[in-house]
Amino acid sequence: MKFFKIQSSKIMRIKVRIIAAILMLAVISPSCKKAKSIEEISLAAEDKLNIAYGENSKQVLDLYLPEKRNESTKVVMLIHGGFWTGGDKSDLSMYVKTLQNSGYAVANMNYRLATVPENNIHPAQINDITKAINFLSSKSAEWHVSANRFGLIGASAGAHLALLYTYAYNTDDKVKTVISIAGPTNLTDSRNLTEVQKLIIANFLGKTQQQDPALYIAASPITHVSASSKATLLIHGKEDLVVPYQQATDLKAKLDLFNVPNEFYLVEGVGHENVVSPANSVAALGKVLTWLDTYIK
Repeated sequence: MKFFKIQSSKIMRIKVRIIAAILMLAVISPSCKKAKSIEEISLAAEDKLNIAYGENSKQVLDLYLPEKRNESTKVVMLIHGGFWTGGDKSDLSMYVKTLQNSGYAVANMNYRLATVPENNIHPAQINDITKAINFLSSKSAEWHVSANRFGLIGASAGAHLALLYTYAYNTDDKVKTVISIAGPTNLTDSRNLTEVQKLIIANFLGKTQQQDPALYIAASPITHVSASSKATLLIHGKEDLVVPYQQATDLKAKLDLFNVPNEFYLVEGVGHENVVSPANSVAALGKVLTWLDTYIK
């Protein structure tokens, strides 16, 4: 009988411990949920302006973080145009809030301009894109964004840089898709180029096409298209006299040849600058958001 009393006592103590553990879990669980809720609330939308990603004064970017972000939040990088010698990140500010409010982290970058040939000729701008992407990846845990799910959007010369980087320099596969707005795709194609435009390209590359034909081939996005190229959205004005839409048509044909997912959105009745104007941005942004949702995996 004494034996059974001892056993019964042990069983009671075990039951008490189990009940205590259950009660403790009941207390802890709400606090965990509460902590998670506080964290989510703390991650409100945030704008960080003129962040240095390098030592040069042009190596800065603006970062627009969406609310309720986490380690899976996709990053879209904007690359402005300006003939590789001018322009500023503010030129693409019209796209920022729509992308941010749609749940994307947006990095709107400046880069070194090809106005100081000894320092800033190609591939200085490509190197800046690499540096900016690596910088953002290194800060992904701090800013609660993805380290390897990027999309690039470029306008004009910035579109050329975005395409070239994605097709030829995206060795770590962080960039999943690229969007070109009125971008040059083939620098070897001198049709419709004025002498001033030829001079601008020579200034960007450091040599004329006659001096170094191979350089012009290597700096042309179209020459780097392959079956492994990333999905590409092309937006171009039909009346573009600066970068004829034939450049986009030719790139689409090359992408089709290799079965690379792509779409060519030709905007009727507008020229080079009007494609990225507020008046035409609504329709273009609809295309852009659908594209990013589909192809940044």
